[in-house]
Amino acid sequence: MTREEVGAALRAQREKRGLTQEELAFRMDTSPSLISRIENGRENFTIATLLRMLDELDVACQLIAH
Repeated sequence: MTREEVGAALRAQREKRGLTQEELAFRMDTSPSLISRIENGRENFTIATLLRMLDELDVACQLIAH
């Protein structure tokens, strides 16, 4: 998957759970702009950041790979 595809999948999962970027950022102790950049494929995020997002969204890695 490309960075853009991962970002779009993360956005879909966030929206499915009814969270705003601000709410997710608060839960992750990060900035809403980072969430935006990740979701729009403009950020080279770390595996740790990805895993934290997946954890906060309660999503298994396999769900964003499809």
